[in-house]
Amino acid sequence: MTAMDKTDPRPATCDARQRIPLLVQQLRELGLYDHAHAIAQCWHITLDDMLHSRQSPAPHARAALYRHLRELGWSTPRIGAFVGRDHTTILSALRDAPRKQAR
Repeated sequence: MTAMDKTDPRPATCDARQRIPLLVQQLRELGLYDHAHAIAQCWHITLDDMLHSRQSPAPHARAALYRHLRELGWSTPRIGAFVGRDHTTILSALRDAPRKQAR
């Protein structure tokens, strides 16, 4: 068991859709909810879809959230643990997803 496993509040058997309320609660506790919600609105999707859906544009919106967390100093392993994905998935999302241009 790694140090990250010891601090991860999610049960190991919890599926992605079941983790969303916990993620939303954690976003609120960390003071990141408003920013995450604004990202979802910018992409015209719900926060739940941004955190879970594999259909476009959710992956791009998630990448925007990951980018924001990186700018706050979060490591890719920490982001991955937070959203229930491997850190290499976070790296791939950051590398591949285009930035949405402000209009």
